[in-house]
Amino acid sequence: MCCVNRALFVAYDFPPCENIGGSIRSEKFADYLPLFGWRPIVVSIKRLGSLKKVERYPFVFRYTSLTPFSWPYQVTPYGWALRLIPSIPLLVKKQGIDVIYVSCPPFPGAVIGAISGILCRVPVVLDFRDAWSLDPYQEGSRLKRLVYRAVFPSIEAVVFKLTTRIIVNTPSMLREYRKLYPKQFSKFFYLPNGYDQRDFVARGNNVDFGGKGFQVMHLVYTGRFGVGGRNPSNLLKALRIVADAGLPIKLTIVGDQPRYIVEKIERYGLEGIISLVPQVSHETALDIVDASDTVLLYQEESEKPVQAIAGKTFEYIASRKPILCICPPGDNRDVVMSYTAYASYANGNNPKEIAAGLTSIFSILKNTYNLEKSILKQEEYEALFERKNQAKSLAGLLRKELRIKNESA
Repeated sequence: MCCVNRALFVAYDFPPCENIGGSIRSEKFADYLPLFGWRPIVVSIKRLGSLKKVERYPFVFRYTSLTPFSWPYQVTPYGWALRLIPSIPLLVKKQGIDVIYVSCPPFPGAVIGAISGILCRVPVVLDFRDAWSLDPYQEGSRLKRLVYRAVFPSIEAVVFKLTTRIIVNTPSMLREYRKLYPKQFSKFFYLPNGYDQRDFVARGNNVDFGGKGFQVMHLVYTGRFGVGGRNPSNLLKALRIVADAGLPIKLTIVGDQPRYIVEKIERYGLEGIISLVPQVSHETALDIVDASDTVLLYQEESEKPVQAIAGKTFEYIASRKPILCICPPGDNRDVVMSYTAYASYANGNNPKEIAAGLTSIFSILKNTYNLEKSILKQEEYEALFERKNQAKSLAGLLRKELRIKNESA
């Protein structure tokens, strides 16, 4: 389909970039939207040292932050957002932008999106990959937590009032934001995270299971501990339990980890069982998953009602690997239970329960695993969560907002 409309994609992280997890959703949308009549014009951050990297997509405009880039991650987005105040109106006019789309977090982008919508008189669509005031893991200093409680809710309310549509990506986020903002009820639109089928067509499934050929269970976790409330202590205790019981297991953790994680691994004597791999590209991470027997999905419990579902949840399911799901009841576990035939579930607060889950996964691989039956309701899963289908839904939403704007002109 010919690209007849243009969307300004405001995405703080966009490939090539360091924050891979925060960029994939925007990248996949930008990749597929031209098939459905939309050309994305991307606005992202320009980091020091990134000038040597080759852009993968045309029409990417990068701006440096006004704050020194050695400042913390929480500060630099504000300087970047301030830089965009004069830049976005110029781009909207020069590029003939029809709709502004903003990927959040970081949330200063949402504020600039709302301001730009007023200045440019175009619809603004916010895409919340994570909740803002309802963030279940409000970590950091006392000042940061105070800002979350006392400042962000007021700013969020104004931003929501000024924007035309707010996308959320989990059922609990949709439910809780609609409760919090009943007057904005119809603005909220559910569009979950997902997976790209192209990432798996070229990859086989390298599970080595069954009979004498299955010697060691290779488990993979992709992501960082020490953030989002993720504390690996009970997982490490569980690994120590199963290792002492003679379960042949290896765990690969992919992603940059805090130093104290290494110290914990050494404390439990797991250096021969756990391998740490620094941050790699998304493609390499998928290769590591493909080479494994099973995958680990880990989410810390929270007293807050909103739950995040990372894109890797859907990629884990699409990989057809058995999943050890260490997640509290809620959105994340519900997706796994609905679409994965082979999984084991454990309470993250109970090392013995996690150890039982590891043993259960080993038994599944040894005795019952069937590649062709690994995904339940496969047609439904593809319709709801495949990135191309989701881009089609986003294109329809953008087209609707543009039509409403034109009809009211």
